[in-house]
Amino acid sequence: MDDIFYIDLPFLADGLHITEIANAIENAIAGGMSNFIIDLRGNGGGNSLAGQRLIEAMGIEVPVFGSIQRISPLLLEAHSFMWYLRPLMWIGVDYMSFSPYIPANNNPNGGFLFLF
Repeated sequence: MDDIFYIDLPFLADGLHITEIANAIENAIAGGMSNFIIDLRGNGGGNSLAGQRLIEAMGIEVPVFGSIQRISPLLLEAHSFMWYLRPLMWIGVDYMSFSPYIPANNNPNGGFLFLF
């Protein structure tokens, strides 16, 4: 649409369609396009790396955010596949914290990205 590249993304799954969209984004940028809309309405989620590939195709550096993950004994009891967290419980750790890494806004194309 005019000077806006619109992407309707009903699900996030990495695959050929993401590669095709990323290629189309790179071609649009090469042609002077710098405004993008990614429509996530109704998107049930999926693999966030698919979204990251699209943002990187725009030339934007994707920030990585931190988190605090609580290690609940009930969770470990219900999900035996999380056995690797048990040693933390034994030494009295009940959460893991990951500090955010937020690089300077690197948007070399001067583009605008709107997600909704």
